[in-house]
Amino acid sequence: ASIRTHEDLDATYRMEMKGDAIDFDVDKNSSVDDKKKEEFLIACDLLRSSSPRQALWAARTVSLKLGSLVNAAEQEIENREEEKLETSLESTNQTIGNEGLPTVLPVSLRCLLDKPLVSSCNYLLHTYALQSLYYLTIIYAHPDHDRIDDNSSLRASSGISIFQEDFMDDAVPSPSLDTAYPPMTVRPLSVDENSGSKGNDSTPAAAYMTSSSTSSAQSDGEEFKKDPMWTLLSKMKIIPRLAFLLEHQQHLEAVPTKAFASICGIISMVGQRSPGAASAIMKHKSLTSLILKRMLQQIQRGRCENAEQIKNDDSDEIVFSALRLFCILSRQSRIVAEDLPLEDILPPLLATGIASSRQQFLVQQHALFLWRTTLRYGLGLEALASMLTVSARHFALPYFSEFSLSSDFLSSFTLVLECVKVVRSKDRDITSTTIENEGSGETPINEVTATIVGQATKMMASSLQTVLPKTLVHPKPDAIENLALRFRWNASRLHYLSNWFHLFDRTVNANKNESIEEFIPLDYQETLLLTLRSWAAPGGDVDKAWNIIPKWGDSSLDFKESSLEDESTVKIEASASAYINAYFLIALVLLRSRSSNPHIEEIKQSFHRMVVEKVITGLKSAPETPIVDTSSAHGSKQSDSVGSARARWINQCQFSVAKFCFHSISVGLITTSSDISAMRGLVFALLGRLRKGDESIAAVLFSSDILFQTSGNPVQQNDDALASASPISSMFLGEICGSQDARKQLDHSFKLQHGFGITSAGFGLFQLDSLLSNAELPNSAPSAAKDNPEDKSFPLGRLWLWQTLSGSIRMGDKAVASGTKEAAEVIAAVLELILDLDETEEITNVGYAGQLSIGSKLYYLMNVCLHHEQVLRDERVLNSGEILLDRYLRNFGCNDSDVVDFCQECLDHSGHSAEKATKTDDEDEDALNGMDKKLLDKFSNALTIDLEDSKISSEQMRAMVAFVEDLTTAYRDYGAQYDFFTKCIRVFLLPLFPSLIRCRGFRELENMLHLLTVAAEFEDEVEMTNLVSKSLTGGLPAMDNSIRDDNDVLNAVAKAIASSSRPLEGYMRHYCIGTLVRNFAISLSMEQGVEISKKRLKRLGAKTVQSVCRATELFLQSYEGTKSGLVEAIICSSSCEYNDDLNDTSEEQYVVQCLDSCIARYSSRQDVISS
Repeated sequence: ASIRTHEDLDATYRMEMKGDAIDFDVDKNSSVDDKKKEEFLIACDLLRSSSPRQALWAARTVSLKLGSLVNAAEQEIENREEEKLETSLESTNQTIGNEGLPTVLPVSLRCLLDKPLVSSCNYLLHTYALQSLYYLTIIYAHPDHDRIDDNSSLRASSGISIFQEDFMDDAVPSPSLDTAYPPMTVRPLSVDENSGSKGNDSTPAAAYMTSSSTSSAQSDGEEFKKDPMWTLLSKMKIIPRLAFLLEHQQHLEAVPTKAFASICGIISMVGQRSPGAASAIMKHKSLTSLILKRMLQQIQRGRCENAEQIKNDDSDEIVFSALRLFCILSRQSRIVAEDLPLEDILPPLLATGIASSRQQFLVQQHALFLWRTTLRYGLGLEALASMLTVSARHFALPYFSEFSLSSDFLSSFTLVLECVKVVRSKDRDITSTTIENEGSGETPINEVTATIVGQATKMMASSLQTVLPKTLVHPKPDAIENLALRFRWNASRLHYLSNWFHLFDRTVNANKNESIEEFIPLDYQETLLLTLRSWAAPGGDVDKAWNIIPKWGDSSLDFKESSLEDESTVKIEASASAYINAYFLIALVLLRSRSSNPHIEEIKQSFHRMVVEKVITGLKSAPETPIVDTSSAHGSKQSDSVGSARARWINQCQFSVAKFCFHSISVGLITTSSDISAMRGLVFALLGRLRKGDESIAAVLFSSDILFQTSGNPVQQNDDALASASPISSMFLGEICGSQDARKQLDHSFKLQHGFGITSAGFGLFQLDSLLSNAELPNSAPSAAKDNPEDKSFPLGRLWLWQTLSGSIRMGDKAVASGTKEAAEVIAAVLELILDLDETEEITNVGYAGQLSIGSKLYYLMNVCLHHEQVLRDERVLNSGEILLDRYLRNFGCNDSDVVDFCQECLDHSGHSAEKATKTDDEDEDALNGMDKKLLDKFSNALTIDLEDSKISSEQMRAMVAFVEDLTTAYRDYGAQYDFFTKCIRVFLLPLFPSLIRCRGFRELENMLHLLTVAAEFEDEVEMTNLVSKSLTGGLPAMDNSIRDDNDVLNAVAKAIASSSRPLEGYMRHYCIGTLVRNFAISLSMEQGVEISKKRLKRLGAKTVQSVCRATELFLQSYEGTKSGLVEAIICSSSCEYNDDLNDTSEEQYVVQCLDSCIARYSSRQDVISS
């Protein structure tokens, strides 16, 4: 009972054990790392000890180790330099990693929480157990979840925190729970009616510890690793137990600060499992009320008492943890935000004035985050008057002041103006307005809210004088910290001012008598425009922010944390993105508005031309980036909060630029094809990176038909081809809003983008259900199996345009059923668009398609052949497809990863990828893998190929074999009549592919090889030469270091020639003869394998052997030994006349004579050369 601190624990242990160190019975020869690992595992076992001191020591040891694991993961993200990263990885692996944690560890920790509250010793035990359970939840949860850091600095440096603080948005990226965790079954908690809080310290009847067993502990531990939050919520009954630990008033003050912070952390993680979980937590009869009470007591104590600094730090940590908890839960559900007593939280924290310490500043800042979060739902407007009063002190400070909250106040007032915008867009008698909301006739805007909103503009009018641009003073323009603060401050100002201008837009303001000039006179508008123009001048803030943000249209962006060096770099990128986003937003608002002053309009036009020139120059000046190496990119789908947050703020920034460009096209300032191509690069790359929750952005981008048109001049609005919507736009828009659930998700996404909803009749933020990326859909509980393919549209991926050719992005069922017109229109439009992109980028050297792997693009192009024949026979499809195929094959293989990319795309598209296919039935998975392996073995048993040294995996090989089968089957059925299909089939015969694939192609096309020659190729000698050269492995290895063809390929070629029902001509004749000639020539020149070559050639006809011998002689006579010499010899030999008279000898004898004669002539020639 005397143990209250860590020091007491150590002293008691030393006294009890009569020693200064903990000694375990481990191997004396073990290393220090092994001893630490053994110590930790012993501690995990001692968690279940009946000895209080052993359990207490074990809980502390486990807590420290798990905390080091969590911190090591953070350090791994923060340390960007290679040396630091290697050091961090080594330190992580020194003792034990996440994968080495005992399965029953979470069960043991949860059982410790059921220990009775009989002494302060158990409060310390509970503290360690709570900390450990929180750390363990973080370790096994999806990395994109928000979390509450309990370190002494109170500084959460995750991407979500940076997103809120520097990008100033509270709709933070959230992971897709459907894919992050397996579907779980809801099981009602078997709680006794008499259980619950009691007046003493006795444990409730529904204690988890008393209902656990060995089997259930193992089962629950496994479930915890897969889905920690749902296991805590549904199986471990964590919510009732945490409430029990907090609700005993006699012990309330004794709950340590660290324990309280861990309780808030666990609740925040559990609340992120689903919106329903957050609502259930908020609706709990005592849990949140006790947390709120503890927080308010600390706030009141901080105001009334002048305690010691340490106690103030503890008080700040309690308040901070509770604020972060309520911020996280409020983002999950509107229901949570509705129940928060903001009038009791905000004034006590913010009315004290400017913060005097970093801890106090963070508390005040997160109090504003909480208000800002509730404002996203149209709630919390009652606090506007007090917030305006408090903000005056911060506006009086320079924006670069250490504890200034000016930017955060402005971002909150911007949301107030959005509330005003929604109300003004409706009828004046807003309380009489009814809408159909979930089947009810309730209006989302009550009379009190309408009254406050009606007075808001007058209340906030005084703040405009502070916000409007004046002479700017940059104290230290070269300091990164000041630049980031300036970006934040200017971004918040521009957002605020743009909402003021938007309030008086004719589509929003029903009162035509009101004008923006009443609040912002023309003189101030002119100053604003001139300021914006000065920021866009060379070397201005726009240039600085533009250079900080990743290059536009860069398809290689993966938003991984490793691309950033440290936290300051992330923060300045987020603030720069917020600035660019706000800059182009207000520029668009100002340019769309009309002024009666000609001078203002002239300034606008000049400003517009200047910004357009800067944008286009910036898009074109992006340096070429290397083609993405997908051999390493395809793989782990694990994300991190920094990466997800970066994706969101960069996508939002690029979207603002794209909207500005759309307006510029509409007024005729972007007209040339090169400008359109640069803009397409921006938009198409952005479309591929959009994620769940960005459906509204996709809808706006796909609505811009001008980007998807290729006929004539795309900017001529009177062109008949542009009068109708592009089939590509129509298809994707139908995909985005093709079902009821999809429309609800789109409506939710528009509201997240600060819009009214899917239509202008919506109530915007007043009807927003949550700030999560996914809308709340009926029957969307975690127990529901998520197998609906409609939920898998986003992200589209960087190859989304090419994937459309393969059907990876679905078309409407009616189009597929009819097979026909709509599908053909879409495929033809996509092919023409890709061809237009390719040709334009070849001239301008700027674009999107050129940054993608040719192997990946080639694979999806070949998938066109698998469409219905009525689609394939369309002349536009055949012509565009064949031109594209020729262009791709021209450079296919120039990059070492082209074939690997081709095979990886084949694997991903087939659905066999382990990273993309989530299996819930282990037996089915094992059976499928067994069938696949058996299939591969069947194909490769007769071959000698070694897959171990190949860059192509066995999984990729299986997918490729299946793809070859599909294409050859379709070719036999209907494809042989189309030259495009024939050329696609011939791709598999290229030496770039593994021998197994080439041999499989020969086997599938047995007796059909004579069809693989295109008639047009006979007439073009240059094309034939290039084609044959591409199809051969090389010349003599001694000359070009090429490798010999595998015996399997040579045997397959010989068998194909021997079994062909018709003589081979043209390309296939050159291909087969050339392969055999090269091998025969290599055997003769190296004097190795001559007999094997003879034996292979003896199976062929006399005329074929004559051709091989003649071409071999021509090739070896040239003494070049190059591939070009081989091609010349092959083509030349085809024009030679051969003697059909066998001179009364059998064909077999004639073949032997021909081969022996060829060998003899070569040998004699070599003897002459030697002599």
